[in-house]
Amino acid sequence: MKRWLLIPVCLVGGLLLGRAAVAYLEPVARHLADLSKYQSTCIIRCHEVTVGADRPEDAEKPSQATAVRVREEMLRYDRVMMALARTELMAKIRERVEKEPALRGRLEEALYRKIRRDTRITPRGSLYVLVSYLGSTPNEAHQVLEVLSTSFVENALRRERDTARQARDMVLKELVEAAGKLKSLEGRLAALLHDHPEMKRSARSMSDELGDVCARLRKLDREIGLKRRKLDRLAERLEPTPKMIVTRVRDPRKILEADRVREELALLKLHRAICLKTLKPDDPSVEELNTRIKVFEARLAEAGKPEREIKTPNPLREKLEEERLNLEVEVEALIEKRRTSVLSKARLEEYLKIRPALDKEMGRLRREREATLQIYTETEKQFKRVDVEFRIKMEGLVGYSIVSPARIPTGTLGAGDKPDED
Repeated sequence: MKRWLLIPVCLVGGLLLGRAAVAYLEPVARHLADLSKYQSTCIIRCHEVTVGADRPEDAEKPSQATAVRVREEMLRYDRVMMALARTELMAKIRERVEKEPALRGRLEEALYRKIRRDTRITPRGSLYVLVSYLGSTPNEAHQVLEVLSTSFVENALRRERDTARQARDMVLKELVEAAGKLKSLEGRLAALLHDHPEMKRSARSMSDELGDVCARLRKLDREIGLKRRKLDRLAERLEPTPKMIVTRVRDPRKILEADRVREELALLKLHRAICLKTLKPDDPSVEELNTRIKVFEARLAEAGKPEREIKTPNPLREKLEEERLNLEVEVEALIEKRRTSVLSKARLEEYLKIRPALDKEMGRLRREREATLQIYTETEKQFKRVDVEFRIKMEGLVGYSIVSPARIPTGTLGAGDKPDED
């Protein structure tokens, strides 16, 4: 029984809802009943640019999808209401509903649905779309279509130019960042090569140089050992060799006097020997002879002294000292060479220890530079493309434009006439 009761309840509810809808839409329908008599048309050029198109001929051609996109952009609620605010149609509608302010919102919504229903956009040819609109009077049809098409073209051009400008600025920013990063990497590579100039050489050549340095050090050690042994032998020869040669010079007269005193001294000693055979040593005669002998011996010693001595450098010692000096200079030169070789060896050994890390860092920087250079090159090409697109759009070579403005219709649509359909 309860199920049979649902049927009359649903019928009564549907009847009530239908009457409410009629009461709600009757004023709107009454005011819009005479708004679909005249058709106005215009032609819009839809030459859309594509990224990478260097010529307008290479741009995308309109299609049914383009017409749909134009329709959606042109008939957005906010843009339609903003455009209609400047028309006599909206003023007339608002005058009609001044007495009933509650109907304004519903009337605007109904008007929007009517405009969306009575506006037709279809492709025409390869670059154009035909826009048609049905209005109540010729002026209203012309005015509505004119403001809709003009507003759409202005907004589309503004949007495309803004988009192109933003894309250009974004790519330019990426290009500047890539250029800065590339410059930074070049600077880091240059600094690494400046701090480590050996990086310009291969590790094998550095190892070969280290081997040559070690061989040179062994040779220098042998030469230094030989020179020092020679110095030791020279020192042994120099020790007993006098520095100066002394030459004694005597007067010839003193030489003759010394000979005479020597002869007399010999006679006195002979006479004393004869006396000692017969006399005692303490005899006065013997003592007198002894006294005279001492006097002559003193005179002989005095006469035998040289008057002066001449000292001259010993040429043998001078030669030995000169040879020693030359050897010492050679040894100092060899020691200096050895010191330089030791420093070179230490530097090469230290460098060969850190060479793997330097090679790794250099390889990383070079790979990063190559990747950045590739990004910079691609970004530069992209910037050229978007810059061409930006210039084309700014000059109005492509995009949307009205080639045939809205015309005032000269007559109404007949009973058998049909408006253009999507």
